[in-house]
Amino acid sequence: MPPTYESNGLNVEAITWALKALRLKTRQYKRARDYYKGKHPLSFVTAKFRAAFADALCGMKANLMPPFVDIPANRLGVKAFAAKGAKLGATDGERLALDAWDTWELNRMDVRAFDVMHEALLCGDSYVIVWPDEEITPGEMTPILYPHDAGTCAVEYHPERPGYVIRGAKWWLENKRVRLTIYTANEVEKYISTGPATSLPSSAGAFQRFEIEGEEWPLENPYDKCPVFHFRNGKEGKSQLHDIEDGQNALNLTLCNMLVAMEFFSFPQRYVLGFDPANSAAEGELTEWKSAMDRIWFHWDKETQMGQFDPSDPSAFLNVMREFRSLMNEIAGIPPHYFSMSGAPPSGVALAILETRLNDLIDRLKIAWGNVWADVMLFAAKVRGTLPDGVRMVADWKDGTPKDTKAEAEAASALQGAGVSRKGSLTRIGMTEAEYQKNEDERDAETAKATPPVAAAPPAASPPAATE
Repeated sequence: MPPTYESNGLNVEAITWALKALRLKTRQYKRARDYYKGKHPLSFVTAKFRAAFADALCGMKANLMPPFVDIPANRLGVKAFAAKGAKLGATDGERLALDAWDTWELNRMDVRAFDVMHEALLCGDSYVIVWPDEEITPGEMTPILYPHDAGTCAVEYHPERPGYVIRGAKWWLENKRVRLTIYTANEVEKYISTGPATSLPSSAGAFQRFEIEGEEWPLENPYDKCPVFHFRNGKEGKSQLHDIEDGQNALNLTLCNMLVAMEFFSFPQRYVLGFDPANSAAEGELTEWKSAMDRIWFHWDKETQMGQFDPSDPSAFLNVMREFRSLMNEIAGIPPHYFSMSGAPPSGVALAILETRLNDLIDRLKIAWGNVWADVMLFAAKVRGTLPDGVRMVADWKDGTPKDTKAEAEAASALQGAGVSRKGSLTRIGMTEAEYQKNEDERDAETAKATPPVAAAPPAASPPAATE
């Protein structure tokens, strides 16, 4: 459906959608970033506790949030792209794959791709916008990949085509005014606020067209696809921290309670039995009993008893904190050995079992985000003008799982002993086809180098001449 422009030249419907979509999850993004940075609210406390200790303990927390985002993010890394298609020859496929990787390296995506996926794990959403730049290589359309954080972009999906982006929007501040750009598969609409602003305006009427001399408005999108690509964590775009916020709050409260108890019991609490405070002499004597480093309590009356309360044992609080941390691990699916190690390090089968849920999460993310990265590189190939019909891209991921080399070697040996071929046993423990072939070539070269050359056989002696 073509856009409808009002008499003032604005696509009011599109601007209104963009403003609503860009504001939709603002609170969610801020909350996730605050928790990651350690800005936690003091939760689960009574009014009396808050009145007495809130000021003293406002900055006290044990921030366990970063690892729940960093650990899965560190396991994600694209190492190559492959081009596939029924009518695609091997040479063309290799060329497209090399072009894709050139684009990847040109845009420093070895660093920026981590930021994109880390943001999606932290906030639930992140974005990449692809658009050509003619100035990098004169005469050529160079695809530039622009990573964007959650809250700066939004997309709308087609209701009947899963995963198909109808349109996208991006906003930012420039010279004390708000810029807004709306992308579709056919055109790009650029707007700017009519006056100074520090945040998104509330209505479309606060914008006007942003026109650049020599550039048509709206700008044509010749690539027949919206250039905004959405990385979302799950169907709803949920932060990895969302389900463990209460565990972090409870852990912080336990820490505060422990510190209050340690402060209260840091100086021994003493008591006196067997005297009458109403007695004036006793009252005078009581005033001499002061708790201080240079004071000793004594009394001449043999019937009077003195003692002190046992100090508080912080180990009970520490045990509760460990339980809350363990609960957070279970909810998020992050193995506990990433936070602390007790006993011997896990290895082999034990490590594989402990990391099952984490590995499943990584596998799901590789499938979901691998498809998005593939779409990004297909669009980049369109920009370059090198994309044949019927081609699809596939992302090849680095293997970030911890390795137990000894266990893998034993497993491969056991498989070969059971009758599995050498190639089959090595591929079953994770070796790729290319890695296997490289390994075999290196083995053959080493064998040839270690084998001494066979000496040539001496020529056969000529038989003696016959005599009569």
